[in-house]
Amino acid sequence: MTRYAKPAALVVVRRDSTDGTLRRVLPDGSTRAMPRRWPPRPMTEAQIEAAALADPDNPPLTPGRLASMKPVSLARAGRRS
Repeated sequence: MTRYAKPAALVVVRRDSTDGTLRRVLPDGSTRAMPRRWPPRPMTEAQIEAAALADPDNPPLTPGRLASMKPVSLARAGRRS
């Protein structure tokens, strides 16, 4: 017998049409407003650049990496999204 991991809980979020806030739909059908994270904290251009360079998961695109990239067909790109 194979044991499977318990699936993660499904989180349903909808936008309230009256004021545009995001609301989490709870299992009983009621909703709860989600905290707003906008506007983002103010940053200077230098701070934005430093934060982008410090991100290990998304390094800056160098001319060498750009030259080695291959184009992706629209059909393939659509299937992945």
